[in-house]
Amino acid sequence: GVAGVIGQIGNNGIGFAGVNWRVKILPIKMFTCDNSGETVGRPDVADFAYAVHYVYERGARIINMSYSSNWVGNYSEAKYQIIDAFKDVLFVTSAGNGDTNIAGTATSAVNIDAYARFPASYSHDHIFSVTASDAHDNKPVFANIGAMNVDVAAPGVNILVPGSNGGHLSQDGTSFSAPLVAGLAALMRSYDPEISVAEIKEAIMETAEDPFNNFVG
Repeated sequence: GVAGVIGQIGNNGIGFAGVNWRVKILPIKMFTCDNSGETVGRPDVADFAYAVHYVYERGARIINMSYSSNWVGNYSEAKYQIIDAFKDVLFVTSAGNGDTNIAGTATSAVNIDAYARFPASYSHDHIFSVTASDAHDNKPVFANIGAMNVDVAAPGVNILVPGSNGGHLSQDGTSFSAPLVAGLAALMRSYDPEISVAEIKEAIMETAEDPFNNFVG
């Protein structure tokens, strides 16, 4: 689903269009799944390191990470150092969808400056943390905030994504906001291959709008 948000081909009368129709996407698995295919936990350090090295060696300089820890004690110094070693990569991360209740449903948002969510709350300048907005530029109830650790908002409500068995699904969450920004970053780099990570991030943040001040703090 995330890959479709980034690069599904448009202007063909099928489903929806991604942000960057001619993008090259290198999918990589770094999660453990149970027998039903559901994700279990978060990537361990070895899998995280392998995934970043693997895509970097094959030319990727924009990495979308549509996941977020749902607990505070998930800081990893090893993962911090891995990200730190790749300063010429833009790591686009989802800011997370609030707390998660026992049923696994996202509840009200949290401020990730105070209640960290990783990787979004790592302090690197080349992390681009994305929360969600709705079709009216409002902040959805689940969308995490943070003046220091959230950089920008992108649509994350009723986002059409390809279904696993064909067709399309409507999804909510910051996991679908992040690939919109990653796709835009890739589009900018396709126009100017020499543009730096800092320049991409600065251009997007400076041209973003918050007409109703819904994302202050």
